[in-house]
Amino acid sequence: MEFQFFIGGYNSGHFEVVLKNGELHFFVSNYPIRIEEQEPTHIIPIEGYIAWQNLIKYLDGLNWKRKYETDIMDGTQWELTFESEFKKMKCYGSNAFPTEFDNFVKLLRKITTKNKIPNELLRNF
Repeated sequence: MEFQFFIGGYNSGHFEVVLKNGELHFFVSNYPIRIEEQEPTHIIPIEGYIAWQNLIKYLDGLNWKRKYETDIMDGTQWELTFESEFKKMKCYGSNAFPTEFDNFVKLLRKITTKNKIPNELLRNF
C-alpha cells in the first residue's frame, strides 16, 4: 500500500502525511515546502485503526482526474498518491479540487484531530 498527501501554498505552511512501515508520518510546518531531512512532527501506527480504514475505503471508491488546475498561480497546491489492492491514483491540483475533496479532508481530519496533530491547513475544506 502507498499513501502520500501534501497540501500547502504560497505564503502559507504545509501539511504532509506519508505511509511508511505501517505508520503515518506527519510533517506540519509554517514553511511552504518540506525539507527532505525534516523529521516527522507526529507518527501514528495504522494497524487496526478504524479512521484509517475508513479513509482507505473512501479512496478506493474515488475516480479523480490526474490534475485540477486554474489560471491562478499562487494559492493552494495539493498532491495525492494512493495505491491499494483495488485502486491506484496520482493526482494534484493548484487552486482547484475534485468535488469529493472536502469529504476526503474530513476523513483525514478525524485522524489528525484524534491524535492532536495540527491541521489548520485542512480546516478550509
